Amino acid sequence: MQVALEIPTAHLKKLSSLTDFDFVIASQYLQDSKYANYYKSSSRFMMLDNGMFELGHPISDEELVQVCKELRPNEVIVPDDSLIHTIRFVSQYDYTLEKLKIKTVGVLHGQTLEECRQNLQVLLVLPVQTICIPLDLEFKEFQTSNKILTWSLSRLSLLSLIHSSKFYQYKKDFHLLGVSDPGEVLLAKKFSWVRSIDTSCPIVSALRDIALDQVEKKLVRPEHYFDLTLTRSQITKCQKSIKLFKSWCSR
Repeated sequence: MQVALEIPTAHLKKLSSLTDFDFVIASQYLQDSKYANYYKSSSRFMMLDNGMFELGHPISDEELVQVCKELRPNEVIVPDDSLIHTIRFVSQYDYTLEKLKIKTVGVLHGQTLEECRQNLQVLLVLPVQTICIPLDLEFKEFQTSNKILTWSLSRLSLLSLIHSSKFYQYKKDFHLLGVSDPGEVLLAKKFSWVRSIDTSCPIVSALRDIALDQVEKKLVRPEHYFDLTLTRSQITKCQKSIKLFKSWCSR
């Protein structure tokens, strides 16, 4: 399973070399010229995120398309605040993005496993190349007192459903959007059709001095995460944490 990281701007060059591909946050690209310039010069496979996680809503459709024109990522995660918005964006801009040789990516949402199954069937017939499965699925049937356990159980149950129903045979790629419990990847990687994952977890856990196998609650990024400048000691911890996480994702 390939790994990408959300990395503070000052350390993009040093830490990106430990990852398999670039994962770019559109909202950060728009407000941080150093961040933008770094990725403009990158020749690696690149997935552009719409900023939903960071802002609580995606950037505007027009802004997202403009970033695509400037950056030319391989894939762009289309607005996913609602399935209707996803469908509308793909219908309106798929031809424009296709001319730029940019594939579209949809995000699967739902409050129950059955609702996710129904929404997945919609995404499977849309002209999206990749389907993202977010970290914070919270199915009613898997509610526990531990939030990250609920999230992990919900997503793993969805992966099992996709596998048992053979939805992975629709010639779509699958990407895990973030991770709550780092150990979840040890189970998720067994689904060979899961292509990749993005996360800031190895970096944040290192900054919090929490071992990856000791994460018991959601790891919240420090305030102004992308503006952080790390010490040499912190960088060393991050490097070790990233290498461990990648070893867990390796098949």
